[in-house]
Amino acid sequence: MKYLYNEIGKKDVLNMAQNLLRSGALYQRDVDGKLEADGKLAWETPWYHVHPHESINCQLWSAFMWKVMFQSLPKWVTRGRQFLPSGCQNCFKVVVRPQTLKALFALAKVQEGLNRPCKCGIERRAYVFGNYGGYFYNRGLKQGIECYQEVRKAVDDEPELGPDVKVILKRACTEMEELAGPSDKWEIFEDQMEIETEIYETFNIDNQKRSQSRMGINYVKARWVEHAYSVGDITALDYIDPDRPIYPPYVTYHHMKVEDLEPGPVSK
Repeated sequence: MKYLYNEIGKKDVLNMAQNLLRSGALYQRDVDGKLEADGKLAWETPWYHVHPHESINCQLWSAFMWKVMFQSLPKWVTRGRQFLPSGCQNCFKVVVRPQTLKALFALAKVQEGLNRPCKCGIERRAYVFGNYGGYFYNRGLKQGIECYQEVRKAVDDEPELGPDVKVILKRACTEMEELAGPSDKWEIFEDQMEIETEIYETFNIDNQKRSQSRMGINYVKARWVEHAYSVGDITALDYIDPDRPIYPPYVTYHHMKVEDLEPGPVSK
């Protein structure tokens, strides 16, 4: 190789993942030598993964390839371009925006009844306008449009949701569009695909397609109620025993009249 540094450097995946290697988050498998993420239970999540998708690997594409590997590329490799994983660029999401906790639980039931990859939960991201969200994942625009039509009808027909609930079809993750501009202008670069191939051959990142356990789902739903309570969603009270509130009620005094107060010591 005439320019060995550049030839190796543009696909130097261990250098890109060095922080994860040092922290022990990646370990080498004995079976094939690939590096694999640890298999710890991902329990602290706002999402109920209703129907996981076997072929959409968000853990690899977004969490690892984009947020770790592509962000660690030398500037001389990207030359000012934004590398967005090819898998993400082929992901089209139908997004549902319920406005109350009660509507979120209704959406969960809708998702359970549709045989489509999806999740729903509370929104903690500052750049998302809304307290709750539901997502349906699709491979390609055609599948996305078909999914949108089915979901729109299902939402319209659900009494706790209805036509006023916003449903849209978008491409990939919102933060990708914020960084790389309008999604209809994105590109997949040839040298980017060389790096992706190297990542696939070096790492085995689980796509977390395993179903959530009953205890995991219960944990998530309890956090939904706490979140709804914290943002003043009145429907949160439908899920809390009034005799056993999350927090004790205030003692209030505004109903009292000054003239009804008994004389007390004079303040000096």
